[in-house]
Amino acid sequence: MTCRPPHTSVLHLVDQSGPGAAPTVLAHLAQRVSAGDHVLLLGSTPLHHAANAAGLTGPHVQRHPARRGDARGAYHAIKRAVDHLDATRVIGTTPQFAAWSVSAARVLQRLVDPRRIALHLITDDLLHTPQGQRALQKLNNGGITLRPFGNALASACIAAHWPIARVEAQPLPNPPAPIADPHFTRSALRARWNISPDTPVVALLSDPATAANTFTASLVLSLIRSASDQRVRLLVHPQQHHRTRTQDHLDRGPDADMLLQDADLALPHRVLPGCDAVLLTCAPAPLSARYAVAAGLPPPAPPPPPPPEP
Repeated sequence: MTCRPPHTSVLHLVDQSGPGAAPTVLAHLAQRVSAGDHVLLLGSTPLHHAANAAGLTGPHVQRHPARRGDARGAYHAIKRAVDHLDATRVIGTTPQFAAWSVSAARVLQRLVDPRRIALHLITDDLLHTPQGQRALQKLNNGGITLRPFGNALASACIAAHWPIARVEAQPLPNPPAPIADPHFTRSALRARWNISPDTPVVALLSDPATAANTFTASLVLSLIRSASDQRVRLLVHPQQHHRTRTQDHLDRGPDADMLLQDADLALPHRVLPGCDAVLLTCAPAPLSARYAVAAGLPPPAPPPPPPPEP
């Protein structure tokens, strides 16, 4: 991995529709701001509330109330932030720009040298869809660097034919500090979920938090319930993908009580003290995995390496 020179300013661009708006990413960016980075948030009230909840505040955090379809307003907000960073840079350094979505990377390409831009990845979604592959190809032609979290995702980028010289695996962030709030102890969480102290609970984790398919996870839990004869519960986000469909399906069988819901799952270290295990999907879900380790749960096994080139 290429390390940036000391005192080099970095501006992170986060738009509400991109993966950078995930609470796990916002919590990570709060750590980066404390180290001197800058952040520009492009979105409406929900994004700004999520940033506040993740501790992403302070003079280095700029906010633009971008609305859907307001491309011109977002462009000018980014341009102002870029101009400000260039004007206030430390002499002898060149500010760098971290895009947390393809759309932000495209705007940056129009404003600065692409060699100063890195597209940050937390999932491999763009690598496996035709639309994502086309978007990445355009950025590749422009010379942008990819900065995936962890070696597993970096290997996937290289296997997808991104030039190895422009893939910089970034280390997983330090685990968040343990939550001291009495509302997030194991006993308090289980009282909130209205379950007994000995009920096994598995948290469904992904990046972003709602991306994992509830229905697929419920099939895994059903097998565990059948094999162990334990009423294992599955903790999901209220807006989890296919949650309603899954609950409708479960209501027709013996597992109607399987799902638990908690919006705090978006910041996993808040609720994992009340859980016994995690189920990771949308591999490699690196930030969520890091939160699992921080909560004292066993670290998940890494995904298998990509197959060799034919």
